[in-house]
Parts: sequence; structure tokens; C-alpha cells
Amino acid sequence: MGQNNVRVQANGHVIQLTNLNKLYWQEDGYTKGELVGFYREISTVILPYLVDRPESLHRHPNGIHGSSFFQKDVSKQPPPEWVQTVEIASDEKPTRTVLCQDEATLLYLANLGCIELNPWNSRVGSLDRPDYLSIDLDPEDVPFGKVIETAQAVHKVLENIGAPNLCKTSGKRGLHIYVPLGARYTHQQAKDFAELRWVRFSRRSGSLLHADCQHAHVHVIPRRIGDVADPRGGVRWIVPSKAKYWVED
Repeated sequence: MGQNNVRVQANGHVIQLTNLNKLYWQEDGYTKGELVGFYREISTVILPYLVDRPESLHRHPNGIHGSSFFQKDVSKQPPPEWVQTVEIASDEKPTRTVLCQDEATLLYLANLGCIELNPWNSRVGSLDRPDYLSIDLDPEDVPFGKVIETAQAVHKVLENIGAPNLCKTSGKRGLHIYVPLGARYTHQQAKDFAELRWVRFSRRSGSLLHADCQHAHVHVIPRRIGDVADPRGGVRWIVPSKAKYWVED
């Protein structure tokens, strides 16, 4: 077992890493130090997808089974001065959010217990215009085969209107479908598009979804922090056995 507290350098900055021997994955024996090491190893790969995108910090200070919390505003607990932040306008009050611009910041976030990273769909300079729309097919009590069928049906609907779309696993039990937007449309336009597509999809694919997920949830998440818990501008389509159709504003 290595040192529990160390200082490392990255991008000309010194990062204090703490409690590295703490178990984060108890069943598998993986530690916080291994999490930090993993992010350092993949930093050149992941950073292009994080730069200029505000982060909603999901912190797990005691590992995956411990309590976790979201931190979106860092103004009361400011990071080191070399960590770039951006002020986000809100209906309630402005919030200061972290930008993960380099390896040093990535290690800092990992040391905070950010097992997962939650970048916005939009970037500084065009925060009101997302780069992509993300559709989350999230199974509750349905077989994964049904999720695949739903994803294929959604793909056909999008393909028929000429909307490029890519599918990937969510990391859990669902699938994510991404629709590139190129920062050309507002979050409201993206929301309206998702809602209209879902209504048409439900009408045309009712037979497919009738048994297990006829009235699927469509969760449209706007960007503004003061409106809902998650500001990332994503779209979540939950596929439950019993549910009602709704769109959250």
C-alpha cells in the first residue's frame, strides 16, 4: 500500500492528494489512489471532451457505497486559484462552476471524490446552445432486449428525418443516444425537438412499447441551475413498466 497523502505536479501546479488508501470499491479492493491514477493515465484522452464545459461535481467522499452529493456552486469553497471557473447566470443567484481545463484540474476533481464526471452539453461561449442532445433510455423493470428494441426504433425515427445519431451503453443498464446539434440551436429548441420526436415516436411505435413501456417518461433537463437539479441539458427517456408521459420544464 502506498503513501496515503502525497503531492504531485501537473501543468506547473502542485496538487495535494489525500486519503489515497481509502477503499472506494470495497468488493473489488480498488482505492481512491487507483481512481486518481486512472484519471491521470487517461487524461490526454478524456480532456478534449471536458475542456470549456462547466462541471456538475458528483462527489463520493467515501466510495461508491457511501453517501454522495452534487456540488454545482464552488463560490463558498473556492478551488485553488489555478482552477478555472465560470459564473453561470440563474433566476435565483449566479453560481460559480468548475471548468476541467487540464490534467491538474482533473486530478483535483478526482481527489474530491468525483468518481464520475458530469460535463455540460454546451461550452463556454455558447452555454445556451448545446453541442448535442443526449437521450437516456433507462430500463426500470424491463429486459435489456426491450431497451435495444426501443433504441432501434428511436434510431429509425431520427434517421427518417435526417438527424445523425449515435448510440452507446450508459455504463449501467441503459443506452444513451446522442444527436449532434453543433451549438446551432438553443436549449429550448432542443427540448421542443425532443418532445415532438417523442410524441411522434409514441404514436408510430405503440405496438412495440405496449407490453412493457407504452407511456415512457421523457425527462428534458434544461441548462439553468435554478430550474432543476441537473443543469447539463440532457434528455432522459425512462422505459418503465408503468408510467405516464411527461416533460419537465
